[in-house]
Amino acid sequence: MSKLIRLAGPMGTALALLAAAPAQAASEPAGGAATGEIVIATLGAGLLTTLLLAVGMGHRSGRLKVLGRVAAWTEGKTGLPGWAALPGAISSVALLVALLGMYWDISLHIDKGRDAGPLANPAHYLILAGLFGVFAAGFLAMVLPRERPGRSAVRITRDWHAPVGGVLLFACGAFSLAGFPLDDFWHRLFGQDVTLWGPTHLMLIGGAAMTLVGRSVLLVEGARVARAKGGGGSRSTGPSMMRFQRASLVGAFLIGLARAFGGAILFALPLLMTMEMWRLGSTMGELRLALFLAATLPVLGGLAYYAGFEESFGWRDFILFPLVAYAVAFTAAGAVLLLLAVLQPGMSADEVIGKLALQAVPASIGAMLARSQLGAQSEEQQEQPRRRTYGAALFLATVGALFLAFNVAPTEEVVLISQMMTGWHAVAVVLASLLMMHAFVYAVEFRGQAAIAPGVSLWSEFLRLTVVAYALALLVSLYVLWTFGRADGLPFGELLIETVVLGFPAALGAAAARLIL
Repeated sequence: MSKLIRLAGPMGTALALLAAAPAQAASEPAGGAATGEIVIATLGAGLLTTLLLAVGMGHRSGRLKVLGRVAAWTEGKTGLPGWAALPGAISSVALLVALLGMYWDISLHIDKGRDAGPLANPAHYLILAGLFGVFAAGFLAMVLPRERPGRSAVRITRDWHAPVGGVLLFACGAFSLAGFPLDDFWHRLFGQDVTLWGPTHLMLIGGAAMTLVGRSVLLVEGARVARAKGGGGSRSTGPSMMRFQRASLVGAFLIGLARAFGGAILFALPLLMTMEMWRLGSTMGELRLALFLAATLPVLGGLAYYAGFEESFGWRDFILFPLVAYAVAFTAAGAVLLLLAVLQPGMSADEVIGKLALQAVPASIGAMLARSQLGAQSEEQQEQPRRRTYGAALFLATVGALFLAFNVAPTEEVVLISQMMTGWHAVAVVLASLLMMHAFVYAVEFRGQAAIAPGVSLWSEFLRLTVVAYALALLVSLYVLWTFGRADGLPFGELLIETVVLGFPAALGAAAARLIL
C-alpha cells in the first residue's frame, strides 16, 4: 500500500491548486488567484485525492467490494475485463465533459473578457471535472487488476501489475491537471495571456488529447485478455460494444464521420450562401427555432434507421446518431460561415448561435444521408429491406418534402408568387403537384422507380401513397412557413395559397426522396 500512497501523493500536491487558474480581472492583469480561492481549491483537491486513494486502497486490500462489483458489471456488458471496461467508460464521459467546458470557457471569454477569478467561471468546473475524471480513470485501471493484465503490463510492486493504457491515462490526466497550478504561477510571473496557445494551456489541451492514445492502448490490452480467456463478448452485447469502442477511436466511425461532414456541406451549401438565411438566423424567434431543432431530432432518428452512419441499429443509436449529426452539422456550418466571412468578430453569442442553429437543420439531414448517398453501393443495398414498407415510404417522402421546403421557404419569391396567384392558379398547382409526384415515382423510369405491387391498381396506389404523401408535404410546408414567420398575420385564403406554392417544391422533394432513398 505504501507504493500506492507514494504514487497518488504527488498528484495530491499538484491538485492542491486545481482551480487556481489565472484571475483575469482587467484591474489586476498580472495577478494570480486570490488566496481565498487557493485555500478552497486546496481543500477540494485534497478531499478528492484522498477519496480516490481510499477507494483504490480499499479495493487492493479487499475491504471495499463495490468497485469490483461495478467493474464486473461493465465487463458483462462489454465483454472486456473490468479494468479496461470501467476506466474506458469513465474516461470517455470525462473527455466529453472537459471538451464542453473548454468551448464554454472560450465563448465566455469572447463575450465577457477576463474572469473575476478562477472560481467565478463556471466553465472551469467542467474542465476540472473532466480532467480529474481522466486521471481517476487511469488510476482505477491501475488498481483494479487482481492478476497480471496481459503480457505488456507494467510492474509496480511484486504482486501488482498495471495495464500500459491505464498508466498512460493516469500520466496524461496528471499532466493536464498540473497545468492548472502552473498556469497560476505563469500568470503571476508574466501577466495575462493574449492567446489560447500559452505554454500551460498547451499542457491542458495536449494532455487531454493524448489520453486518446492511452484509451486506445487500454482497449487493445483488454481485447487481448478477453480473447485469451475465450470471451471477448462472443454472445450478448459484447461484439457490438467492442465494435463501437474501436470505431469511436479509429477506423469505421471516423470514415463515417468524415463522410458525414461532406454530406453536411453538400446538402447545406446553397443555404449557407443565402442572404435570407443569414438574416433569419439573427431575427428568428428563439422559441420557434428551438422547437424546430427539437422536431428535427426524431426525423434524424428515423433517417439513422434507414441510412445512418453505421449498419447496425438499436434504440441507443436512435438517440446517439441524431446528436452526432447535429454536432457535425454545427461544426460544418460554422466552418463554412467563418470561411465566407458571414460570422464576424464582435457578433453576439445569440446571433452566432442563431445562424448556426438554423443552418444545422439541412446540414444534419445531409450528414445523416451521407452513407446512403455517398457511401459504397453495398452499404446502400443492405438498407433496402428496411425501406420497403408503407410507413417507410411516407417517412422518406416527408423528409424529402422538409428538405426542399426548407431550402425554398426563406426566399421572398414564395411570398411574391403567392401574391400574384389566383385561386384557379392554386388549384392548377395542386393538380400539377399530384401528377408530377405520381409520374416521377411510377411512370418516367427514373433510377429507383417504384413498382406497383401485384393486385394493386394504379388508382389505389395513387390514393394510398401519392395523395397521402402530398398531404404530408403540405403540412410540412405550413409548419416551415410558420417557423420562418411567413404565416404571421395572414388571412386564411392567403396562407392557403402560400402553403400550396411552397408545397409544389415540397411535393417534388417528397417524390425525389422516394426515388433516391
